[in-house]
Amino acid sequence: MNVTPTGFAFVTALLFVCIGATCADAACSASGLDTQIGLFRYGGDPLDFDTFQKVIAARFRQMSYEFDKPGQPDISGLQLSGPLNAPPDASAKVLKTYADANLQFLALWTGTIETKNDSKTAFSNIYLGRFNGTLAPPEVRLSLPVTMQDVSNTIDTHSMVTFYALAMNARVASCPANVVKALMDKASAKYQDLARRHYTDIEVDRVGQAIKDFEKSGGH
Repeated sequence: MNVTPTGFAFVTALLFVCIGATCADAACSASGLDTQIGLFRYGGDPLDFDTFQKVIAARFRQMSYEFDKPGQPDISGLQLSGPLNAPPDASAKVLKTYADANLQFLALWTGTIETKNDSKTAFSNIYLGRFNGTLAPPEVRLSLPVTMQDVSNTIDTHSMVTFYALAMNARVASCPANVVKALMDKASAKYQDLARRHYTDIEVDRVGQAIKDFEKSGGH
């Protein structure tokens, strides 16, 4: 078998990675976690949509700060795309077709931003596709206050489902069990925080049940 210099370098690098860690670790590192959310333009005031993106960016930074020790997942690249032009029909079938053609996205978000009594709220339809686990159908509809004031203490539904999607992504990518567990533990903590705040929502509870299903299965 003839091996080009480039091929030799690749094989050498792969062997080095597998010597220093398991090959499952190497596969996880090579593929990486999908850290980009496919964000479609939300309905409503464009200025409110801009604020929503800033709120989510702040949330994602806070999420990445929760892993600050060696060996923990690196989700510092977590970010929103686009925004993409919203499909005329945001049905599950249309989103599945889009997701299958754009595998770089961890999830797809569509939605609207509404104003009531001077309070602005984003209503998101979050499609998880192949990272849904036991969540069926593979999409949830969640709300989030659109405000930059005291972001760390406002209701946080979107971080919960994003941690869940990251954990399922890590499992699909054959990441080490401790990486998958670390991400799912964060999703569970977000769900428990919502419960402590007496935040009741059927869609949030659907994600909570999927988290419990995952934990009961031992992460398999």
